[in-house]
Amino acid sequence: MTGRGRTKGKTAEQIRDAFQLEFADVLCQLLLLARHFQVDVPREIARKWLSHE
Repeated sequence: MTGRGRTKGKTAEQIRDAFQLEFADVLCQLLLLARHFQVDVPREIARKWLSHE
């Protein structure tokens, strides 16, 4: 995404698409982990990120 990696013959659009798919994968894995450990994600986001507003 920053232009520092090898493109392996892929277009900018293909690279962006692959990045977005990986991003979604990581996000979903984190949400599954949160569910497994019964983490209240909205509450913890509010506690960590929104408490200083």
